[in-house]
Amino acid sequence: MSGGDEKAARKLDRQLLPENYEVARRKWAAVCHVVADHESVPAASLRFAGGGETRAGPDLIRARRFSCYLALTAAELSSHALANVSKLTRKTIREHARAVEDSRDDPAVSAELDALTAEIQLVVARREFIERRRQAMVDSVALQRPAWRPADPAYDALIAAWARAERATEAWRAMLAADNGGVEAAKPSLTPPSDQKNGEAAP
Repeated sequence: MSGGDEKAARKLDRQLLPENYEVARRKWAAVCHVVADHESVPAASLRFAGGGETRAGPDLIRARRFSCYLALTAAELSSHALANVSKLTRKTIREHARAVEDSRDDPAVSAELDALTAEIQLVVARREFIERRRQAMVDSVALQRPAWRPADPAYDALIAAWARAERATEAWRAMLAADNGGVEAAKPSLTPPSDQKNGEAAP
């Protein structure tokens, strides 16, 4: 095998099968939209991040770190799958995830991540339920059987995710209220001092 053929073979090994890529792509999109809404940054800046970390502001850096960490933990993507759909390198993914993991000792950050995790899992469960329901309706036409059954595992997963999201969100809100008398707390910084603007130190 020539050097060019070996390189092409290695590239193919790193790629996901089309069906696996589509599942990973949907999960990554869900993570990015939840984090982008929470952090008030453009979702496209998270989904298609391709560099510029040193030029990005602290909010965007924080959101990118959150999105990588939550893709691995909440959406249960592998770093291999995440690298495929995000175009980030696995080294960058590891660095982002480690930065967030190191911050979990802060109870506020931990509660915030729990709430985001539950919300992401709710979005993923809802989308999987809709997809399964759509497929069941297609199958029912072909097989002439009812499209809906009460004992649907996707429906059970959706309801469970909904309950987790409500509990985690309430815990997050309760912590904010307790710490700030009902006023929302400033977001804890995950940006090292060297990354912040104007030489400001991270809190």
